[in-house]
Amino acid sequence: MQRKESHTTMVRIALIQGSPRNSNNCPDQDSKTLLLAKKIIASAPSDITIDLIDLSIKGDGNIVQPCKGCTSTSSFHCHYSCDCYVAGSEKFPDFMHNEKIYDRLKVADGILVLTPVHWYSVTSAVKSFFDRLVCINLTLTTELAEQLAIGKDATKSRMVEKAGEFNHLLKNHYAGKYAAFLAHGDNGGVDYREFSDDINWHSSMPPSLRKFMLGESEGQVNHPRNAVMPLAWQCRYSGINVPDDLIVGFHATSGVGYAEAMDLAETNLESYYNVGINLFQRLIEYLRTSYPANPPGA
Repeated sequence: MQRKESHTTMVRIALIQGSPRNSNNCPDQDSKTLLLAKKIIASAPSDITIDLIDLSIKGDGNIVQPCKGCTSTSSFHCHYSCDCYVAGSEKFPDFMHNEKIYDRLKVADGILVLTPVHWYSVTSAVKSFFDRLVCINLTLTTELAEQLAIGKDATKSRMVEKAGEFNHLLKNHYAGKYAAFLAHGDNGGVDYREFSDDINWHSSMPPSLRKFMLGESEGQVNHPRNAVMPLAWQCRYSGINVPDDLIVGFHATSGVGYAEAMDLAETNLESYYNVGINLFQRLIEYLRTSYPANPPGA
C-alpha cells in the first residue's frame, strides 16, 4: 500500500471515555478517566479534531443497548450499521444510534479508548460499545442487505451464507484506521483494596496464586493492559491497526484507598495524565507518518 511521509489535513480522533461515573449520578464525582480525557483534549495540536464520546451513565435511559448476536445466525444476518436498533426508539433508546456513533467513528482517522479496570476487564459500557461494533466485521451494509432481499429473515440469511454467492460483498467497514487503548487500575478486580491489612480477601490463596493474581507484570492477571487486549484483538480482526505500543496498562494510584485516589486525581496524578497524553501523541504520530494514500474517513 502506498504511504506518504506526512499528513497535511485535519486529523480526526474519536476519544472514547469509558468510565460510567460522573458528577450527576450516584458516584457524585467525575472520574479520573474523564479528567484524563480533558487533559488530552487540552493538549491537542491545532490540526487535531477530537470527538469526545462519553460513556458515563447520564440517567436519561440513552444507553448502549446489548448486542443480540445476529452474526451467529449467519454472516449475512448482521449488517452495518447495526439494524437491530433504530434511532429515536422509546422502547429501546440506543446511544449508538441516537448519538450517531457509527457515523462519528466512520469519519475518525484514529480511535483512542480510555477505560478503568472493572473486575479484570473494561467497564460494562465499553464492553457493550465494542460488542455493538461486531457489525463492522465482514458484513453487508443494511442497504445492500435490503437490495438482496435478505433483511432479518434467518432462513434467507443462512441460505445466502451456505451458497457463498455473495461472500465477496462482505467487508470490514473501518479497515485502515488506527486505535489506541489505555486501561488504568491497580489491583485488577479488587482495585485498591489491598491497601488495608483489615481486608484479608486473599489470605486463603496459595502464595503462587496470590503472586500471579496480584503481580504487576503483563503476563499476570492483575496487569491493567490485559483488560483491553480482547478489544485490541477485535480491532485487528476488523482491519483496524493497533500496534503493540498503542496498548497501555497503568497502575495509577497503587496502594491507596478509593477516597485518597480521588484526592490525588485533582492534585498529584501527573504520571497518569502524562501516560495518557504520551499515548495520544504516539497515536497522532502513527496517523501522520503511516497514513494510507487515501486516509480512512476521507
